[in-house]
Amino acid sequence: MPQITKVESITPERARDLLSRNFDKNRRKRQSAIESLAAAIQSGQWRLTHQGIAIGTDGQLYDGQHRLEAIVAAGRSVQMNVTTGVDPEAYQVMDTNIPRILSDRLHIYSDAEMNRVGVAIITAQLRSTGKLPFNKPTVDQVDNFYLAHSAAVDMVVGEFAHQPKRNRLSLASVGAAFVAYAHVEADRCAAFLSRYFSGLNLTETDAAYLLREALLAERLSDKSEAYWKATAAMTADRERRKISVLVAASKDLLGNVNKRVAAERLVRGKKGAATRAREAAAV
Repeated sequence: MPQITKVESITPERARDLLSRNFDKNRRKRQSAIESLAAAIQSGQWRLTHQGIAIGTDGQLYDGQHRLEAIVAAGRSVQMNVTTGVDPEAYQVMDTNIPRILSDRLHIYSDAEMNRVGVAIITAQLRSTGKLPFNKPTVDQVDNFYLAHSAAVDMVVGEFAHQPKRNRLSLASVGAAFVAYAHVEADRCAAFLSRYFSGLNLTETDAAYLLREALLAERLSDKSEAYWKATAAMTADRERRKISVLVAASKDLLGNVNKRVAAERLVRGKKGAATRAREAAAV
């Protein structure tokens, strides 16, 4: 049987049928990958590429299970390459290459290092602010954020990309907080950024000093925590406030809400209301 590839419209029904013939030694399904692909389908971000599904000469599905599961989850049809007549022995070399990361597919800057840093910082911004429900950004999401905040991103990436590799101060999540600051007040952010990296002219109540020390001492290992505490430091700097401790901000400078803090406050509020109700009943 010759190997043939053609574009087909894969309906959820067709996807279910193909999945019923899934090769029993296929790799374990990753729910996060299915959810991410389904979200892309539902939002209209699915694109026809050379990738698709592979059906062997024995009728079994050898490649494309995540794409098919996403079609079923999304409940929508998409165009996809379907290759039939695949030699079952080919399974041994499928998906053994190094996958393309987002910075390989999206070119914001011509300089490779700046591009890598830029994509990482924007991804961290989207992830920290809860804009990525499945934790995996699409090209369109990153590109759209850059278009809306290009001047701020350019300023921050220009500084972060030239820092030594593995520098705790140049975490992408911290760069993401700087982008928000630069977007609302570029000049003051630039001064903060300079003090932050150089360590010069800092006092112990300077927000740049507190943020710098917390990162160098590796007290901000959680990426989301790093973003929201960096945001708190930058908010204090913008408001000309001296601080003695870093506490996660409840909102960033772009208006995004810290969902973790909001949830904690809601729980505390409910507990407080319950306590007050008990006290009132006891009187």
